[in-house]
Amino acid sequence: MAAKTLTWHFEGSLAQHRIGTGRGPAYLLDASYAPVQVLLYAGTATHADEVVIDIKADGVTIFQHQPNLVVKLARSVSKDVKLPRLPKGTLITLDLVSIGSGAEDLTVQLDLI
Repeated sequence: MAAKTLTWHFEGSLAQHRIGTGRGPAYLLDASYAPVQVLLYAGTATHADEVVIDIKADGVTIFQHQPNLVVKLARSVSKDVKLPRLPKGTLITLDLVSIGSGAEDLTVQLDLI
């Protein structure tokens, strides 16, 4: 069970959200945590191209490979985090790398222990 969960939600069509860095809220960690997994969920799956996100700790990716939602898949779990612990005060941000086509209501959840 996660000690803390950070959540980003992009309501409606992803086409209305710009690709880029620092999308949605930024989180400042209140203690030291280790990332465990990332869940991506779309209310409506993409019908062309992938939805790809990146989560960064103080501007550095926490993944070996960026999590994605492949075409027609509405849920994905990634346990491919590369940083063992994030110290108190670390700034956590999310980048939208690719928004696919047709995806709607994207939620990204980062579980920390």
